[in-house]
Amino acid sequence: SRIVRSKYLQLPTKNILLSSLLEKQVNGRSGDLRRLTPKELIQIIRKLVADENKSHPLSDEEIKKLLKENYEVGIARRTVNKYRIQANIGSTRERISKRIN
Repeated sequence: SRIVRSKYLQLPTKNILLSSLLEKQVNGRSGDLRRLTPKELIQIIRKLVADENKSHPLSDEEIKKLLKENYEVGIARRTVNKYRIQANIGSTRERISKRIN
């Protein structure tokens, strides 16, 4: 990312930031596990939350474990939290209180 930072591709009609042409990846904790784009990870987290038991919502730690077991994605709990927030999915407590109300 440092190589393409502040570099532009000059086209006849406009300049394009070189980094905008590259797709970001979520870096896993282990090199042998699968890497995903942030969009793919958010879709998987949404699917896991949609399929969860509504009376016992999944915590970020449980989502992390399911990602590793079912999708071979090794990321930290904090990373799950970051992308869960980006997907506008509430925390476990928020999802429990939404179900109660």
